[in-house]
Amino acid sequence: MKREAVFQRADLLPVLPRVIQDLLASFHDDNLPIDALVSRIASDQGLSAKLLRVANSAYFEVPFTVATVAGAVSMLGFVNVRALVISQGLLACFKDAPGLDPQQLWVHNMQVAGAARHLGARLGLNAELAFACGLLHTVGEAVLHLAMPAEMRVFDQGIALLAPHRAAAQRHAFGYTQAEIGGELALRWNFPTLLVQAIAGSDEPLAQSEWSPLAATLHLADWFVRAHGAGLTQQALRNAWPNSVAERLAWADHDALDQLIAWAGVQRH
Repeated sequence: MKREAVFQRADLLPVLPRVIQDLLASFHDDNLPIDALVSRIASDQGLSAKLLRVANSAYFEVPFTVATVAGAVSMLGFVNVRALVISQGLLACFKDAPGLDPQQLWVHNMQVAGAARHLGARLGLNAELAFACGLLHTVGEAVLHLAMPAEMRVFDQGIALLAPHRAAAQRHAFGYTQAEIGGELALRWNFPTLLVQAIAGSDEPLAQSEWSPLAATLHLADWFVRAHGAGLTQQALRNAWPNSVAERLAWADHDALDQLIAWAGVQRH
């Protein structure tokens, strides 16, 4: 299927819950009504329960049990909570995408979000925005599985969802990657420009017409989580490391990789 045809099906995109629409709109609101949005999240029992489950997980290591949405905002910050709720809401919307495992994608996104935040903070980027990008960067996979289930079923049989070379295989098979589709979806849903650029460019950051440090950071984080998850040894990681992207971000040699290896070690304990 050609890229322009992916979005032509009228029934392709799900109807977003109102609370997700409000949270997306809040990206562009300078007078952010945080209390009202927190109340909206809390009123959705499904989303708030998922938020509290994640907030109390090992990903955040909060010192005590978070029992309310307001408590989650206090501990994690509204930006992180907003990203978590949006990503959970999008996964729920796409839960019926044929052949896609939402839980597998969620775990991967959480890991990439953590790695991107870790790198972003050390680069002086907006670490919270890097985290949000990580949570949302694979939404294009859901769109592709909805738009062309037969093609993706064949594709998935040859290339695992989290394979390190999946983006290259998509480029070869379709002429585009899930990141480009995700970026188009983010644009249609009026995401902030920086977030759209980061998602769209995360598979091939050096090929973008406009350089996005967030896209490059997301690329390194995603690559590492996939390669590390595939069981590559530290030497194999070094041999395959996308150093050209790291160099463009002004990381010396394998400094970023060393940061991620150390981060992954902390995550296991």
